[in-house]
Amino acid sequence: MKSLWYNGGMKRVRRGFTLVEVALFLSVSGLLFIGIAAGVQNSVWQQRVNDSVQSFAEFLKTVYSQVSNPQGAGTTGGRSDKAIYGKLISFGQGYRLNGDPVPSGEQEIFVYDVIGNAKSTGTGGTLDLLKGLDPNVVVDDSGTIKFAGMAESYTPRWFMAIQSTNKLIAKFYSGTILIVRNPRSGTVNTFMSNNVLQINEYVKENSNTGSLIRNALNNFEADKIVNFCINPDGNVVSSGMNRRNVRLLAGAHNASGVVVVGDEDNACK
Repeated sequence: MKSLWYNGGMKRVRRGFTLVEVALFLSVSGLLFIGIAAGVQNSVWQQRVNDSVQSFAEFLKTVYSQVSNPQGAGTTGGRSDKAIYGKLISFGQGYRLNGDPVPSGEQEIFVYDVIGNAKSTGTGGTLDLLKGLDPNVVVDDSGTIKFAGMAESYTPRWFMAIQSTNKLIAKFYSGTILIVRNPRSGTVNTFMSNNVLQINEYVKENSNTGSLIRNALNNFEADKIVNFCINPDGNVVSSGMNRRNVRLLAGAHNASGVVVVGDEDNACK
């Protein structure tokens, strides 16, 4: 029975929504909610991708800043006969700094001080001069191999992976980047090698590392562009559609040599 009430001789009727109207309202509200949720999720995902890309680029730039402005010339032991000449960045090692294995499916990048004799005895270019300084990233201290200077690690943000431009064979980028000052001119130079130096494993096993870096210098090349591909899908083999590109320019001398590449020149697609 309908409820009627009168006001000034006018009759008004109150009634609720019909089931059809309620169902229509809920359907439209549900679609709006799904659309908003999907937009928010996509926005969060994109922000994480951008954060990962910028974080890695800033990591590389920081290494250049540390090489250009070394904190001190002596080693951790305060020896004045040694000097810090730069940094070595290692991709693809199987062991962490403490000797534990890097878990399968995870990626860590390691950075070491490159330390050598304070007085140059070599001739030629930067690598030749460096060879004459007996460079290394570890020392033999009373029969115990340990890191000569600062050693640290970097892990990509949000479980994303840093890969090479080859989308088919490598889950993670592997190789070594050497950023060092010329012992005479002080100019910062960048060299790269496709070889992976298992430094942490050498330290763990207390192996002979006396010529580890010196011999490896023969495998480094200058004036090479290095394209790092950040894969939001992690370490899976990717079609490349979503991968972002951080580029290390050939002959980089400072942090300006690290560039976040736009879609139009993306070498990782």
